[in-house]
Order: sequence, then structure tokens, then C-alpha cells
Amino acid sequence: FKKGLDSLYEGKPELSQKIFDEAEKLNPNQEIIWTTNVEILTMEASDFNMPQLFVSAENLNESAGIFMNFNADYFFYKAQIKRYQKKYEEAETYYKKANELAPINTIFLKEWGMMYYEKGDYKNAADKFEKFLALIPDYWKNQSGEDYRLLIKHFPDLWDAVRYLYNSYEKLGNKEKLDYLSQFKVKK
Repeated sequence: FKKGLDSLYEGKPELSQKIFDEAEKLNPNQEIIWTTNVEILTMEASDFNMPQLFVSAENLNESAGIFMNFNADYFFYKAQIKRYQKKYEEAETYYKKANELAPINTIFLKEWGMMYYEKGDYKNAADKFEKFLALIPDYWKNQSGEDYRLLIKHFPDLWDAVRYLYNSYEKLGNKEKLDYLSQFKVKK
């Protein structure tokens, strides 16, 4: 599995996919292998405009659902596939279900917010990003300390959420929220 991730990070998605497929055969009950494969197929389908890979991702996620007992991750990846296909209404249904099963999962909230942002629904995007931030300890707000720098470095999802929250409020024209977020040196 680690070799598959290494290949992916080295920019070799085809080799990575082969290695993940082999890992899947060797460890059929490892959720992380299944979900990583679904994520890779979804990203490749989107990045390389290969819609047939969305079908492969959906089929793999359905198979993974059996091993995952159709848990929150299963619904999250269904939502991600639909989001990348720009089928936002279907994606929203699955994000809601994933959130019901795991209401404090920050990644689910951030990705749900990203979907709203992509479709131009900045009010709902801001709501999801605010909920994301509410689940993160307040030390992220201390932008002058070493804790903040380490947090931003090691938690890029936090940075994405803050940046897109700022952009959402900018598009909504909410000066009060923009002023508040500006103190944390947020940039577009």
C-alpha cells in the first residue's frame, strides 16, 4: 500500500493503481486500500477527463461498501464521485448521509463546503466552512505562534477551509466577516 502511495506522489498514477489493485487482492478487508483506490479513480477521471473511470470508482465504492458496512466513508466517497461529475444534487444527498453518520468529521464538512463553493452557493459554503472551523481547537487563531505555523503546514484542509470561507464571504459582500478573517492573514 505504501508503495502505491509513493508511486502516486511521484506522479505515476498508472503504476500506483496497479500496486493498489495488488494490495487490495492481498488485503481485501482493508478499508484504507479500497477508499484510496476510489479516490484515485475519481481524481483521475476528473483530471484526465476520463468519465469511464467514474464508473470504475462507483463500482469499487459499492464493493467497498460491503466491507465497510456502508459506513460514513462509503457515503462520503459516493458524494465525492458525484461532486467531481458535477452532479451536485446527488452529491448533496450523500454528503448529508455521511455527515449524519459522522457529524464531527471535518474533512466531510470541508469537502461539502467545497461543493457548494464550486456551484456558486457561497452562503451554504460559508456555513459548512464555519462548522468545520468550529470543530478545530481555537489555537489556529494565534497566527503569530509556532503552533499556528505548524498547524497550517500540517493541516492543509484547515488552510483551504479558511481561504474558501474568506472567499465566500467576499463574494457575499460580508465585510464584517472579512475583517474578522483578515486578522489571521488570510489571502485568496
